[in-house]
Amino acid sequence: MAKRQEFIFKTPNLYQSIGFVLGRKPSLLAFVPPKAKDDFYDKFHEATGQYPYPNETGLVFHPEGTNKYWFECRVIFPATQRETLSLFLSYTWVVPGSDEGHWNINNNAFFFELLVIGFKPGYQQFPDIIRGKIPPKFIGAFDVGFNKAKGVDYGKTS
Repeated sequence: MAKRQEFIFKTPNLYQSIGFVLGRKPSLLAFVPPKAKDDFYDKFHEATGQYPYPNETGLVFHPEGTNKYWFECRVIFPATQRETLSLFLSYTWVVPGSDEGHWNINNNAFFFELLVIGFKPGYQQFPDIIRGKIPPKFIGAFDVGFNKAKGVDYGKTS
């Protein structure tokens, strides 16, 4: 079996950011035009070991004739602008979402890396399963981010 492609460089900061995003109950969405469907399916399979279900939640397949050429993946989560600035992600990835108080991480590699560690397309995530797939050397960083998202350890005095 061939070694799986690494979608993104792994650091403690990355896993702290992933923990934060998970703690905010994110939605994972992918918009897939017909011309990119096969490539998207291959990447999805590489990340998860399975192909998407025909009506998989969180996957939007554009109709034929759509003027799009590549898939666009995003992770949507609620946060303040200040919180997004504390994430260890490129500022070019994290942009305001269409709903007030929500932000998008627009990066295909990040999306697929989340699938690798157990995130699912759509709105329902399973934190215990995801935490169980975090490499042991990064679990502390992941927990820091997750707890910050839940309002723990903000340095509040009250």
